[in-house]
Amino acid sequence: MSGRRFLFLLSLLFLGGNPASAQVVNRPPEAQWLEPAKSGAAPLLFRRRFERPEGLIHAILHATGSGRLELSLNGTLLKAPGTHGLDLNPAVTNGVNVLQVTLTATNSTPRFALRLELNAGIHGHRWVVSDGSWETSGDGIRWQAAQASRAIGSDGPLFQQGVPRIER
Repeated sequence: MSGRRFLFLLSLLFLGGNPASAQVVNRPPEAQWLEPAKSGAAPLLFRRRFERPEGLIHAILHATGSGRLELSLNGTLLKAPGTHGLDLNPAVTNGVNVLQVTLTATNSTPRFALRLELNAGIHGHRWVVSDGSWETSGDGIRWQAAQASRAIGSDGPLFQQGVPRIER
């Protein structure tokens, strides 16, 4: 084996030249269903704080839910994400941002799942997903930790190939 070929193979080994491992690193975390502990007609609020990463290229939100679902970012009501998601890049500000979901029961148990992709190019990917890191409130004053009910995959894939299922 030539010296150059040996060095090339050695560099692949130590520098992570395996393309499969790169895909695993970029795989988004699993979103979970968030739903109220008790069913009722009153709206329930969920919120999650996140920071805008340096070098943000795009911020794409995918969301789905049952019941009436309203999304807001930093107090501004957002339109419902389409089949290709909702571009939040212009609305994500420097510093801390607050993503809020208002969930109201209709004919079924209200619940939602979402995934926000924050792509900062060479600075990396970050993900905000519905999980136990969210807070919930019935009145917007007293907030407590939200309880995730189960992974969305238990009902079948929702964010398959970047196309969410939107239920109204």
